[in-house]
Amino acid sequence: MKTKVLIFLLLILTIQIFAESYKNDFVHMHYEDCFFFYSENGKIHFINTYDNIDIDLTSSIKRNENGFYELQWNSESIYPEPKKGIKYNVIFGSNYLFFLRDVKEKNFKHFSENIKNKSMFDFEIKGEYFLEETINKEKINYSPENLKFKFSSMYDVKNDFQSGTLPWAVNKESINKAFCEIKFKKTVKGFVFLNGYVDMQKQSLYYKNARAKEIKILDLNTKQESIITLIDDLIYQDVSLPFETDSVRIEILSYYEGNKYDDICISAIYPCYVNSRDYIYTLEKIRK
Repeated sequence: MKTKVLIFLLLILTIQIFAESYKNDFVHMHYEDCFFFYSENGKIHFINTYDNIDIDLTSSIKRNENGFYELQWNSESIYPEPKKGIKYNVIFGSNYLFFLRDVKEKNFKHFSENIKNKSMFDFEIKGEYFLEETINKEKINYSPENLKFKFSSMYDVKNDFQSGTLPWAVNKESINKAFCEIKFKKTVKGFVFLNGYVDMQKQSLYYKNARAKEIKILDLNTKQESIITLIDDLIYQDVSLPFETDSVRIEILSYYEGNKYDDICISAIYPCYVNSRDYIYTLEKIRK
């Protein structure tokens, strides 16, 4: 009896922690019309559209020592994922994006090489005062241009995050001067941010480097601006703008401290176009 009570209390505590971090419900889809991870009332759920399965995963998702979320799947395998006995890295939190991959998978670099110098986004991006460094006589630029190569569509997976590609990074000393400007071919209504240095094969870099806290998004056409506070968590963060635009300037105003380096990193900025669809409507359709 005591064991059951203890397990119940631990489950309630876990749910409360998730509820505090994810006050806004979210839905994500992996593989077209196949399966979702979504949050509702502080609980993390998995839904499989093939078998009409809806499972509470709150107690199965935990954060490791490097700040990365992991899903340990011990239930029976469900086509196409997840598989029984496999531990997965997961990135969730957005209505538009989701990431799931076996923690033992070693082909992140292969995926990144496949899209090197190729972008699935049709926009121009530039910036100044970004971090540059030389390692083993090789010059490395942490330019905002790196953000163009963060996602790809391969096989049945859409908008797959490319771990192993470099982030946009700014040194603390340049925070009042650094910026990136993005010119889109279509109108955007918001963005999805992935904060910090996120590399599945070098996970310690997340806490070692600083993460953006407050950012300013300026509409270069109308000069309207929006100040956004990103939370310090390794999830996708949806940001809705109070205006629609095709040209923005993004500046980092403040940051969460890293425990080793003085560089402030943002790993991905995903544009949400005016006609972009999220996946909430699909979940509602399934429930009817």
